[in-house]
Amino acid sequence: MKQYVIDELRPGDADKIRKYLSENVQIGPLPDVYWVWIQEEMLDIDQRDHHQCQPHYWAIEISDHHLACELLIRSSQRMRCNCVKYANETQRNIIIQWIESLLVELNILT
Repeated sequence: MKQYVIDELRPGDADKIRKYLSENVQIGPLPDVYWVWIQEEMLDIDQRDHHQCQPHYWAIEISDHHLACELLIRSSQRMRCNCVKYANETQRNIIIQWIESLLVELNILT
């Protein structure tokens, strides 16, 4: 799995991130997993055309020591489909920028 990982979080940083994510994005089905919905204009042509697979999202997993963001764009409706694929360059950059902005907003040093 391709991921963007921030490791070696300081004590307390994970709790700040969990609080923010719980208040601002979708809580996933597993503990410490969150879903960030992708805006329609960010979808590629396959993802846009698959209305039955929408909405699409990317996942964040938080532990006491790291934050891991999947670089896989998933469907909330299906496990397997050709619209479920690794983020393209634009999507990948948006995911990384989103995480970097989160760290700045929460004053988390890396």
